[in-house]
Amino acid sequence: MTHGHVGYLRETYDGEPYATQILVPEAFQHEAEVPAARLRAPLDEVLRTAMKRQVQVYACDVVDFVELCERKEFETA
Repeated sequence: MTHGHVGYLRETYDGEPYATQILVPEAFQHEAEVPAARLRAPLDEVLRTAMKRQVQVYACDVVDFVELCERKEFETA
């Protein structure tokens, strides 16, 4: 989250929706300095989007992993 004295926020490019685009849309249009007070207003929507993205992008990976473990366990039992 922090490097040196500067915070750096990023998310992987695995798939949409991207919470950072809701949090700081101006940063995707041009280089921008965004005051912290401006970040508070969209925070609820950003958190909902981040949770939605987690489920959409990564939940299938977790399910696939659990199913693989089940198959391997069955095959080696």
